[in-house]
Amino acid sequence: MSKKNKFIIFQVVIGSLFLYKYITLLQTHNIWYDDAHELLISRVSILDFKSFISIADHHIGFSLFLKLLIEIFSFENIYIIFGILNLGVFFLISYFLSKQNNYSLEVILVQILVLMSPVVVDYIYKPKQFFVDFCIAVYLVNYFSEDKNIKTRKVLPLLFFSVFLSNILIIYFLVPLLKLFNKSKNKLLIFLTLLITIPFFYTAFNKFLSSTFREYWSSYFETSFESFVKLFFNNLMFFRNFNDLGLLPLVMFIVLVGLIILYKDNKNIFWMIITPIILLNLLNLLNLYPIGAGRTDLIMFPFFVFCIIYFVRFLSRKINIIYLLVAVIPIFFIVENNKVREDNTLALIESTYIYDFDLLYVSYYSIPQTILFDSEYGQSKKIENECFYNSVNTKVVFMQSNICRPEIDFSTIENEILNNKKILIIGHESKTQNIESTVKNMKIPDNDIAIEYFGTNELLILVNFNN
Repeated sequence: MSKKNKFIIFQVVIGSLFLYKYITLLQTHNIWYDDAHELLISRVSILDFKSFISIADHHIGFSLFLKLLIEIFSFENIYIIFGILNLGVFFLISYFLSKQNNYSLEVILVQILVLMSPVVVDYIYKPKQFFVDFCIAVYLVNYFSEDKNIKTRKVLPLLFFSVFLSNILIIYFLVPLLKLFNKSKNKLLIFLTLLITIPFFYTAFNKFLSSTFREYWSSYFETSFESFVKLFFNNLMFFRNFNDLGLLPLVMFIVLVGLIILYKDNKNIFWMIITPIILLNLLNLLNLYPIGAGRTDLIMFPFFVFCIIYFVRFLSRKINIIYLLVAVIPIFFIVENNKVREDNTLALIESTYIYDFDLLYVSYYSIPQTILFDSEYGQSKKIENECFYNSVNTKVVFMQSNICRPEIDFSTIENEILNNKKILIIGHESKTQNIESTVKNMKIPDNDIAIEYFGTNELLILVNFNN
């Protein structure tokens, strides 16, 4: 049997095993806060540019693709659709990588290890660009490792495609652009072309410097040189599951040895993977990029991919790769990464229909889902001096402050309760808002208040329905 056919058979086997293991997760996972925000792209017209860009954020190309995907399949099945598509992209990139290496089976071994990572499993089915960024980054490293591809007609089109899709992929163009700039006779043309890409980064640049972004990721930013140890461990997100198995020292040894071998055998790939790592760590020390946050670290995973490939290639001179595959596949079955973010917003909304309420309050972290599931309750629209999420129903109030953050002043709700209004409060019970304890502290008579719990973090509060 040819190497190509062996490789394809293994692809089918690994893909089938992965789907068998996680298909139930993809089918049953509810749409939670962050994902609902992304999926609201389906509710916004492309012609409403301000609103569209507010959702598209810094990955407008990906958002256009997401909007098209929802139009075709609807958002109800988005997790399983994305899981299958991203798995397909991953295998396609792996095929290109293996083809360049004569369909070597070490790529298969690395595929299994990558698909064991909890970060990969968590984001391979999410409607976000992080996993696609990782796949494209692997392709770019492999493609630009050959000097024959460092040409203007090859580098610049891929650059435009990448910056249209994502703001962070440009870090994998630093080495190719420096090489291109160094050997090109028309340096002015390259410089002017790079200027054209600046508008694509405008939104991302503003986001990185915004107080909201920095506050959200504050626990991952560094404040002193004493934090280098923390930063080192934040770089090891990929190894989290191996640590649980007691294999962290072994895997770190493999990566370190692989990096040394890579430096000796292919300096082009070495600098292609090490430069983004150095740059992102420098940005982290400047409190501009959060390392250790999981999803933001996927962009660094090509470092692990190529280090492990070169280690296994070295090992294959002494051990048959098939034996290694037979040893690793059982571990793939042992490692479980069914991380589920519970969300019962749809069930909460459906429960409100049976009540004739005067006012319905929606907690901050359930607003995007509420708009997604019932457009009669609210809209996602960029309006001057207003929050992005806005109620379109006079009986529905979103619990957000004037600065578009969780509302912690409940005086308005208390006044409505004192006026004997029939009040419903639904959504996530976050530490920020402390809805349940705050309402209970209003000293409402026991027979005038009822609380129904959905899962572990959501609730439905009914006030004054016995009046």
